[in-house]
Amino acid sequence: MNLSNIATSSHKRHIADTVCALPNIEIQRMIEDHRYFYHWMLAMFPTRPAGGVALHQAIREGITKDIAQYANLSSVIAERFARRLSAQTGITLEWSLWAVQTWSKASGVEAKIGSRSVSGSIDVQAVKRPNMGILQANRPKMIELQGHRKTLTTLDFSPNGRFAATASLDRSIRLWDIRTGKMLARFLAGHRDWIRTVSFQPDGKKLCSGGDDGSVRLWDLTKGRRLQRISAHQGWVRTVAYSHDGTLMASGGQDGMVSIWSAESLEQLQRLGPFGRPINRIAFTYDGTAIAIAMQGQIDLWHLREKRRLYRRTVRGERTNVLPLPDGGLLLASKEGLQRIDISEPDAVIQFKGHKEAVWGMSLDPNGPTVASFGSDRSIRFWDARTGQYLWKMDMKTDINAIALSSSGRLGVALSSTKGWLWELERRKE
Repeated sequence: MNLSNIATSSHKRHIADTVCALPNIEIQRMIEDHRYFYHWMLAMFPTRPAGGVALHQAIREGITKDIAQYANLSSVIAERFARRLSAQTGITLEWSLWAVQTWSKASGVEAKIGSRSVSGSIDVQAVKRPNMGILQANRPKMIELQGHRKTLTTLDFSPNGRFAATASLDRSIRLWDIRTGKMLARFLAGHRDWIRTVSFQPDGKKLCSGGDDGSVRLWDLTKGRRLQRISAHQGWVRTVAYSHDGTLMASGGQDGMVSIWSAESLEQLQRLGPFGRPINRIAFTYDGTAIAIAMQGQIDLWHLREKRRLYRRTVRGERTNVLPLPDGGLLLASKEGLQRIDISEPDAVIQFKGHKEAVWGMSLDPNGPTVASFGSDRSIRFWDARTGQYLWKMDMKTDINAIALSSSGRLGVALSSTKGWLWELERRKE
């Protein structure tokens, strides 16, 4: 499985020639059904090369159907399609242009596209994050989320920053309008036991959840219905995560295993472990080549394509967490507090000084360098993730189970009660 998505020029040419040599009826079927193309691609190119991913994304986003409406594509129109594909998926413009050119040729459409080199990896959209400044508290407006009947276990914001999802020991997932605090939907009967983790798919159309019944469940947010159920682990599913480009999904469990899935076909692509201890948190790096794993007393970073460990650090405490940063650094949360490490210089540790006791988790601002952390001292503290500079804090009166920062500049908190809280924060330009 080639998760680094590096394609040589000859490999790129081979993919394009293979697709363009298919009969017209096959091309039309692929254009109409991206799942058909996906399974064909896996059969022909099981290493999932970058070219295949780019071609698949072009079908999913409707680019190929639009191309087929033309007899000739000018360079202006072709680049417009490519920029649209790049903006919607995070694929680089070079790969997007190549995908437009390949599908044009396969569809019998003459396309005038200037030559560009395609030698790098597919970049995920989150790599090029805007820096809109530091989040700060300036009499933040508070919204209370009421509806769950038992303890909230987790909270996550949608990629567009408009919605929040919460899960609870009451075996329900609830979707909220973060501007008003109004409950928009309630998902029931998906799990047979407590729900511990939720994560939005990067396109915002699906929600993934994991629970004590050992299953991972997908939910359609556009139609508000249950989708597939995956028997993922022996025992609790403690954490789920998507890669930043939305192509991969991962789960970690009480059984000490980490599973990597295709987000589209739900085929299990890889398993890591057993690690001999429960998995607390998993998160993909921003370039998609590795996955960070936090477990009791230990933090690992694993290279997916090469299936080897890149980094390991022993830490104190059972409740640990890890968060990869866009610049390649890692944030570690444990009984030792909040720390930042650089894989290239693992001994150069930046200690974030402020929490009086153990740090349990953290969340990074999608539009800036602010990171929020929480721990056993019942406080939420805000930092500059680049330097460890302490910014400000919020004190709570009860234990905190999860926090999240949204792209719209809101802080969400799931408390060890039946309620959640949302705060609208201010932003200071740097």
